Amino acid sequence: MEEITLRPAKPADFGFCQRTYFEPMRATIKELGLDEANHLANFASRWQAEQVRMVMINGQVIGWLQTAPTDDALFLAQLFIDTRFQRRGIGSRLMRILIEEAAHENKAVTLGVVKTNPARRLYERLGFGVAAWPDLPHTRVRSQRINSALGIHAASGMCRVANFSKGTPS
Repeated sequence: MEEITLRPAKPADFGFCQRTYFEPMRATIKELGLDEANHLANFASRWQAEQVRMVMINGQVIGWLQTAPTDDALFLAQLFIDTRFQRRGIGSRLMRILIEEAAHENKAVTLGVVKTNPARRLYERLGFGVAAWPDLPHTRVRSQRINSALGIHAASGMCRVANFSKGTPS
């Protein structure tokens, strides 16, 4: 198994991150009728190098992730792997790394995902549950990872904590 390493992003990494974000997202942006130029400008304002880590295998940058700590969670803002390296379990391994990082701080991992994003299946396989599904199809929603050993049930912003024993938001 190839070793995954993470390094802090540099301003020079912006172009790679932008490309790996827009290649898979272009279809979703179009499907939802969003303005691509506006989306591009918003991406530039949200990309903050101090929150970004570059994903590397054998010294080669193959993806990136952006996280931001909150009071009770580690929020995963972005996770993108170059399409040539997808379907190899890298996303699962990265998520496990993030879950472990958060657990060391007694926090959950929260994230947002568009309902139609194929990555949603990955998050569900890893034990994430839906905290809220707003009615708008383009609204990003946050899910959360429940770390039952630590008893963590964290959500932030517009989310409600899900009651996973009943499978419905509480």
